[in-house]
Amino acid sequence: MSVKKTKTKKTKADLITQAEFARRRGWTKQYINRLKKEGRLIMVGGLVDDIASKESLEGEVNPLRKNDGTAGTRKAVEVTTPDGGDNENKDSLIHHKKKREKYNAELAQLKYEESIGKLVKKVEVDRDGFAVGRIIRDAIQSIPSRMMDALAAEDNPKKIHIMLEREFDLALEELSKTKIEDTE
Repeated sequence: MSVKKTKTKKTKADLITQAEFARRRGWTKQYINRLKKEGRLIMVGGLVDDIASKESLEGEVNPLRKNDGTAGTRKAVEVTTPDGGDNENKDSLIHHKKKREKYNAELAQLKYEESIGKLVKKVEVDRDGFAVGRIIRDAIQSIPSRMMDALAAEDNPKKIHIMLEREFDLALEELSKTKIEDTE
C-alpha cells in the first residue's frame, strides 16, 4: 500500500489538507485517513491533490454517508437467530425486562381466565376428583351388603345377574343426581 504521488507541478489551490478534502466531500476525517492508508488518495508533500484524488475516487461513496456526500443515518437492521429469537445478549437489562413483562402478561391472562371460569386451580380439581371417587366407591361397596340376602336365596344365575344389574343401575342413577359438596 503505497501513497500515490504525482510529479506534475500543482498550484496551492489544487493541494489541500486531508481535513479540507473531507469537508468538501462530506466525509469524515477518519474515512479520509483510511483512504490515504489504502493508497487511494493522490498525495503531494503531505497534502491531498484535490482534483486528481476526486477523479481517482469518482463514484466512491462513504458507507456512512448518503450518496450526495451529506451526513446520512444508518438504517436499523433487525437480526434474528435461526430459532426466531432476537440476537441480543441474554444477560442484558432489556432481555430481563422483556422476560418479566412477558411473565406478567401471562400471569394476568391466567388470572383473567380463572375469574371468568375458563380455568380452575389444580388443587380444586384434585380435591373434587377425590370426593367424587370416594362417593362412587362407597356406593359400589354398599351393594353387596344390601344384596347378600336376596342373592343367597336365589339359585338361578340369570336372575342373579338381572338383580345385580338393576342394583348397579340404581346406584349409578343416584350418583348422577348427587351434587358434589364443596369439601373446603
